[in-house]
Amino acid sequence: MEGLIDCVTDDAQAALGDDFVRVGSGSSREMRQPGSYALLIRLNEPQLVRFGKKQGHLAAGWYAYCGSAKGPGGVGARIARHLSATKKPHWHVDRLTLAASKIEALAAADACECEIAACLNASGSFEHILPGFGSSDCRSCSSHLLAWRG
Repeated sequence: MEGLIDCVTDDAQAALGDDFVRVGSGSSREMRQPGSYALLIRLNEPQLVRFGKKQGHLAAGWYAYCGSAKGPGGVGARIARHLSATKKPHWHVDRLTLAASKIEALAAADACECEIAACLNASGSFEHILPGFGSSDCRSCSSHLLAWRG
C-alpha cells in the first residue's frame, strides 16, 4: 500500500507542481493561511455516494478531491478536519474521508480548487468522476472529485 500511495502522490505532485506541499496530520495545523488542496483518498470497499439529489457508485481505488479553505485556521485546519475520524459529516467528501483507509493531502496557499481539478485532469493520471460532486457552487468544473487511473 505504501508504494501505491507514493505513485498516486507522485502523479498528483507532478501535475500540480512544486508550490504544493504534502501536508500530514502532524503538520496540517502549521499551514494557517487560506488556500486550496487535493485530498488523495483510498477506498478499500465500493461506496454508494449521495450528494444533493444525486447519487453514484465509487469502486474501490484512489480518488482526488479538490477543495479550498478560506476561513479561520486556513488550509491546515480544513485538512486536519478531513483527516479526523470523529467528525460529524457536513460536506460531500466527509462520507468518503470517513470510509477511507488512507488519506494524503497536497496543499498550496495561492491556489484555486478549480485549477487543481483541471491540472489533475490534464495530467492524464486522473479523470473527473461523478458530475456535480463537491462542485455544486462551481460553474466551470464538472466535478471536484477525480479518480486515479493508475
